[in-house]
Amino acid sequence: QQQQQQQSVKSSGINLRKQCTKAAALKAVNKHHSSNNNSSSNNSGGNTKSHALSNSPSNSSVCSALSSASSSFSHSSTSLASSTSSASSSPTNSANCSPTASPTASKRNAENFRKIARALAPPLRQHSKLNMSEVELVQHLRRYIIDPNLLRVYGYPVESAIHEGCIEIYKCLPRPFGVHTHHTTSKTDIVNTADGLQMHFSTSTTTSVDLKTPWTLGSDNSTDSGQGSGDSSPPSMDSDSSEAGEDEPATTTACFTPDGSYQIFSQYDQSLEKQCVRCMRTFHVTETGEYLSYESCTFHWGKLYNLYTGSKGYTTQYTCCAGTKETEGCSRNPLHVWTGAVVGINGPYTDFVHTRPRSEDKSASATKVYALDCEMSFTGRGLEVTKVTVVGYDGQLVYEHFVRPEVEIVDYNTRFSGITEKDLCTHSNKGVKTLAEVQRDLLQLIDADTILIGHGLDNDLRVLRIVHKTIIDTSIAFPHSSGFPYRRALKNLTKACLNRDIQCGDAGHSSFEDSRACLELMLWKVRKELRPTAY
Repeated sequence: QQQQQQQSVKSSGINLRKQCTKAAALKAVNKHHSSNNNSSSNNSGGNTKSHALSNSPSNSSVCSALSSASSSFSHSSTSLASSTSSASSSPTNSANCSPTASPTASKRNAENFRKIARALAPPLRQHSKLNMSEVELVQHLRRYIIDPNLLRVYGYPVESAIHEGCIEIYKCLPRPFGVHTHHTTSKTDIVNTADGLQMHFSTSTTTSVDLKTPWTLGSDNSTDSGQGSGDSSPPSMDSDSSEAGEDEPATTTACFTPDGSYQIFSQYDQSLEKQCVRCMRTFHVTETGEYLSYESCTFHWGKLYNLYTGSKGYTTQYTCCAGTKETEGCSRNPLHVWTGAVVGINGPYTDFVHTRPRSEDKSASATKVYALDCEMSFTGRGLEVTKVTVVGYDGQLVYEHFVRPEVEIVDYNTRFSGITEKDLCTHSNKGVKTLAEVQRDLLQLIDADTILIGHGLDNDLRVLRIVHKTIIDTSIAFPHSSGFPYRRALKNLTKACLNRDIQCGDAGHSSFEDSRACLELMLWKVRKELRPTAY
């Protein structure tokens, strides 16, 4: 019995040293961040809104992770020390006194470590190779900023030309593959919502394109279903005309798309009929997100691809279940879903906020570079933001929070977003914020001159309800071979340019990983422009 007591005391002592080592490491992490915050606040001349990690409300999630992890391990060390002191008198209880025996505590500690690892992610490889300060990087990135006059045709939220103080979003119709636009003086290519969204071409024979076939604005070989920032959101083929008053003439908006076609849309398409982005069936939902038709959705979550089968030649199969076009969907959802934007003019919206101009006391060197990505889930109002992540120019985490939508979520879209019901539960996750709170945090971090980098950033700004005009979009900086509005998937771009894989896990996409990939793609492009012979 005395030998068992000695072995128990010895094992408890080993566990204690391990816990103390972890606690000491966490304290060193906190001390390192405190010193970095003090130096950054001194360099910024007293302005700590977007630099101070520990004091800024926009970085409370990182700080709370560090502090909670430190406190949890210090508590573990204290409890383990007390169990060691009593081990000689009660050896049978010494093994059960360790806090690591609790599965809940172990899971919580593991989550804290993941947050710490994310907060202390190493600098990006391209950032280390480029070896450039943020001030120098800003000068090189300015050439890739989208012209503010083109933000409308690229689908970004912009000020309405008709309704003062309102925001509208324009979604153009994709041109079919193999159809080329010829500019002649006889007739202009027009798409009008009033005639059923049919495309007419100015040739000797008029061709009508059936828009009941599903359109995918992303790349052909993408494994993303288009429900995130990796691809452009699929359009809704709504064919109803705009709701205009009897005494008010129907106003129209005309735009040249980047591929040269001229499109005219009636304002505004506010029909209750929407088209499901998964099975292409129509359903009805109100503007507030209340479903008027309840019908289950059967669909394939994968994409079609051509598979060579030898003597039989090529067959078309889905990536999700290897089913053909004729097979029934392999997935089911209780309700149909849509993206929240349809082809044409969306709006007018009154709930958007604008990034504020930079204050006069800031010098020209104060321009910041951030990469942003959002994860989204489906509600009755379409895709809504459920997680937002912002990283700095060196790839370090600056801001990350889960967001709880005001409308009930009908599909968490976990396969692509990685968001689960537990992530947005206020009882299990105290860090969940509302959209208004996230907007306030981001407006403290981002001003009108801040360079925002993202992939399909028009979708992210739409769900964040933010208007910003200093944009670098990797889907435009690295254009699709078929031209806009087709977009290359972020996963394929990262593999082709950076030779690394992202979005490989089964738990869904990571907004932290995607935002770092967008940033590193632009760093790679800057290096390529500076050293063209090395590529």
